[in-house]
Amino acid sequence: MYQKIYNYILDLIENEFEAGDRLPGARQIAKLFSCALPKVQAVLNSLEQSGVVECRERSGTYVREGFGQRLLPCNIACYRMVSSLSEEQLKTLQREFPSMHVSSKFSQGGVEIAPSLDIQIRQQNFLDVNSVFEECFPDYREKFYMQSLEPFKRNGRLYAVPLVFSPQLLWYNPVFFKKYNVPLPRMDWGKKEFFEALRSFKGHLPGRNIVNYSPSFYQWMGFLHSAGGRIFGLPGQEPVQVDSPATISISRTYVELLKEFGLDRKFNSNAIAAFAQGKMPMFVGFKDNAKLFKKHDPDFVRAAVYMPRLGGAVNYQGVMLIAFRKFNSRDTVKRMLKFWLSEEVQESLGRDDCGIPILRSAAQKSLDPGKSPDSLFLKQLPNLCSDYNIDSEETGSVVMRASKLLNTGKPEDVEKVLRDMATTLRFLMRLREK
Repeated sequence: MYQKIYNYILDLIENEFEAGDRLPGARQIAKLFSCALPKVQAVLNSLEQSGVVECRERSGTYVREGFGQRLLPCNIACYRMVSSLSEEQLKTLQREFPSMHVSSKFSQGGVEIAPSLDIQIRQQNFLDVNSVFEECFPDYREKFYMQSLEPFKRNGRLYAVPLVFSPQLLWYNPVFFKKYNVPLPRMDWGKKEFFEALRSFKGHLPGRNIVNYSPSFYQWMGFLHSAGGRIFGLPGQEPVQVDSPATISISRTYVELLKEFGLDRKFNSNAIAAFAQGKMPMFVGFKDNAKLFKKHDPDFVRAAVYMPRLGGAVNYQGVMLIAFRKFNSRDTVKRMLKFWLSEEVQESLGRDDCGIPILRSAAQKSLDPGKSPDSLFLKQLPNLCSDYNIDSEETGSVVMRASKLLNTGKPEDVEKVLRDMATTLRFLMRLREK
């Protein structure tokens, strides 16, 4: 009964209520479940101690501000992936894990499905699932796309498993290109053509309505890696490379781009809707953006090419991972992996434009060889990269905080910010060695 009430309240928060909203009264909930009032109060007290709700005397229980950042061990934090499951699959998940709550509003949980960079930064919080994964899938090298799996192994420790992945894409609206007589993007586009297109639109549109760049950590990282820059080196290389000539030059270009188009001051905070509704010519993103575009325009049809080569030899990829907090049992990990990596679920994720399933057989079924960009995805697989090598919350925090100075500063300040960042990161690594 406790678990039923607990899940009921979390479901209300998930589906009907926002921060600041008043929840149904404890007596009303007790009547609904035909249970004693103290049982409901025990659940509410637990959620209050977890920081999810706030109980106000003589007023009621309210959803607390920032509740989505709270870590609830019972939560399966599914990001947007839960909406891709069929009703039957969702029932199977709930039946297999009755004591767990499936959520897309909470960013943390006992089990987390999240983008690669979010998981990489917090990798020390998660279980090593290498032996469980190999036990579940002894033929994993033939079964899955290994180039999407390997970046999440560190010193033999597999801290997360990919579910879907996607090359970085340049989505574009051909109507704008034809209207302003700008050459259509091509698969062999490079930095020169990309920048020329941006500047061609500049005479007709505000910068915020041209492309979805903004002074954010994630956008800078995407630009940096697609152009061949790095924060950290690969094994055998200089560990810190944020102050390398290549990274400094690329970062300066990014900051100059933000300044030139006024995106450091006024960027489109709802670029997904703007692009889907035909108000922007270009959008830098991934395959799963198609799913979000269709929410704003069910008839969404846009073209896409690989992100133009900005100087790098590889294509930056987006990966959605599943990771497990260290208090999870081996049995929970095993059953959860088997569910999310089953052919049925993997095919659902592919059909719903979540990305390319890591399961080879599901990926082949989800891609249409006669359509762009599906016909080109598999050709790009050997060149995909997601190895940021940000290996802790300490180093991740330094990079994220410093990126704010970088993105909101002047181009001439870029080198100093990056050199200061490099000094701090090297010092942190020295402390770690001690």
